[in-house]
Amino acid sequence: MENSKETDEFVKLKDTYVYVVVDTVNIAEKGTDECVKFSDNRNDRPEIGPNFTSKVDKGRKITWCGIVKDAIDHKGDSVAIELISIKEKGRGSNILKDTMYEDENGDGVVVGKIKDKDESAKESYNITIRVNGADPIIIDPQLQMNQ
Repeated sequence: MENSKETDEFVKLKDTYVYVVVDTVNIAEKGTDECVKFSDNRNDRPEIGPNFTSKVDKGRKITWCGIVKDAIDHKGDSVAIELISIKEKGRGSNILKDTMYEDENGDGVVVGKIKDKDESAKESYNITIRVNGADPIIIDPQLQMNQ
């Protein structure tokens, strides 16, 4: 019965996909607070700016992907996720397994790993994006472990 219980718990756990949708036309003028919207595959309410919190499951993966808002109208535009780093080690929870994750394939997508233990507090982290090859932009959303 113990194995069945562990299997059931593992099946309920899932990877998290964070979508960083950027208004590439207006970001230079209006900034990230108005032009960057976060959402994920957890049905968390989409939010603009750094107040977004993604829920994650222990021992699973998290993937960040940049998306151009209205991509059909702006086919030449791009949003690349370059770097994920823990904002301040020791403050809040330590949810991410490592302190830094980079875009290893040059495809603008970053994949990280979640520690295999429960954490109750939120973890602040930095996400570095590059819009249309311009200077990098740093945004500071949060992660929280599903309980």
